[in-house]
Amino acid sequence: MFGFLSKLRGTGSVAVFALLYLPLLPGQTAPSANTGWRPLFDGKSLAGWTTYLAKPHASVQIPGEPRNAKGEYLGPIGEHRDPTQVFGVVTLDGENVIRISGEIFGAITTTESFSNYRVRLEMRWGEKKWEPRLKLRRDSGLLYHAHGPQGAEGAWMKSIETQIQEHDCGDLWAVGAQATARSVPMGEKDRIYDPNGEPFVFGIPKQLRRCVKEADHEKPHGQWNEIEVVCFGDRSWHLVNGKVVLRLTDLRSRLDGVIAPLQEGQLQIQSEGAELYVRKVEILPLATLPVEFID
Repeated sequence: MFGFLSKLRGTGSVAVFALLYLPLLPGQTAPSANTGWRPLFDGKSLAGWTTYLAKPHASVQIPGEPRNAKGEYLGPIGEHRDPTQVFGVVTLDGENVIRISGEIFGAITTTESFSNYRVRLEMRWGEKKWEPRLKLRRDSGLLYHAHGPQGAEGAWMKSIETQIQEHDCGDLWAVGAQATARSVPMGEKDRIYDPNGEPFVFGIPKQLRRCVKEADHEKPHGQWNEIEVVCFGDRSWHLVNGKVVLRLTDLRSRLDGVIAPLQEGQLQIQSEGAELYVRKVEILPLATLPVEFID
């Protein structure tokens, strides 16, 4: 499994992030001085990604896929199978982009794992929606530090999610993991990010998993939006169209009963009931924390 489960890497994380330079963690190598953003989408195929699809909704038509007497599918489709072409590369407005139909819950997942990085993508909503979210907001998500088995959290791996949902882009969802955000109560059930609020741990079983982002910076339907996550050590920042909307500390994994710092993992882009187009998926390794994120 990942290094963060075999040893706790780094101590005094809060204090060390006040420095302009942070030492590399064990096993990491420093990028060269001219290292820049590296594309994770080659513009032609899903090379470097794997697919996973959960159990389809009964409304999905898949000839030959076993169902029970009620018409419900018996189990997940699994990895490397995509009978309805949920994931693919299409031409949109003259350029090749990733299309995620949303028809079946699941994700594309990087074959690589990453730590200390910036990752960004551009997304745009399509028109199609599917059960069980046919009457709900269009929804997807960028999951980072994904770890453990596929489908461990319903359709996804254990991870931290920056939400991609109409007017909710940048929200935190703790997907079988934990993260701390300064926040204040929002209504009776939710909490909203507030840099002056009290630290609150999201993702503890039977407690809140979602923290609402600070402000809505999503562009209108039909336009491209940039979603970015900055990860360094066990901290992360969510950005929407260049604006920081959420800051997280103390990212933690909960795997096989072990709680440990969460500092690395794979990336996933969700299929969650709505058609989504994605382009310019890029990653930038970080040897130091960029000055603009030091607080």
